[in-house]
Amino acid sequence: MYCEKCNKQSPDNFKHCAYCGAVFHKKKKERKENVLIQKIKAYRMPTMKSRVLSLITIAVVLAIAAIVTGVLTGSKPDSLVKTFVNAIEANDEELFFTLFDEHIKSYNKEYLYFDDEVVLTEMTHAMRRSNEFYKIRCGEDFKLSYKVNSVVYLEETELEEINELLLETYGYEKSVNKGAKLSFTVDAKGDFGEYQSIYNDIYAIRIGGKWYLTEKTKG
Repeated sequence: MYCEKCNKQSPDNFKHCAYCGAVFHKKKKERKENVLIQKIKAYRMPTMKSRVLSLITIAVVLAIAAIVTGVLTGSKPDSLVKTFVNAIEANDEELFFTLFDEHIKSYNKEYLYFDDEVVLTEMTHAMRRSNEFYKIRCGEDFKLSYKVNSVVYLEETELEEINELLLETYGYEKSVNKGAKLSFTVDAKGDFGEYQSIYNDIYAIRIGGKWYLTEKTKG
């Protein structure tokens, strides 16, 4: 123990300084111990009510976060590009099939007399061709990455053109109130080499909060 008066060390069990005789004070240490004891005594386990309220608060926060995440990701036309690229890389017909609205699928089945298998085959033909092309140019185990170069939301007149085209071609009864023109780049890399594809003027429409591929407008 160090003396506060002469700053010399004496054994810890001494009550007085061995050099100057000053009395050692332990009040500070005792005060700290008392404060700790008071904090321990003041602590109370959370009640069932407070725990339930905490869980509800956490659940609300998570729900809000999930909604915000959906708004920031799935509701953007960029999500179409991700699905488009992933489907080609995996040669996944079912995934690529989700890029099209149910009305177009049912039209092909009812008015062109296609069964489900033929509709799937016909509407995923471009995907399979792309997959085969990348295999030839880059190798069997090619990998794709993409970059969205631009997203231009359509004006009212362009939306009217799309609605007219869908009505005329597919007997479309739904009204498209939002559309976008996408331009993106796909890079393929494999054992044989690399290849870059540039997709310009890919049109997308939003129905029920989800984006789908559609045909180009007239002209």
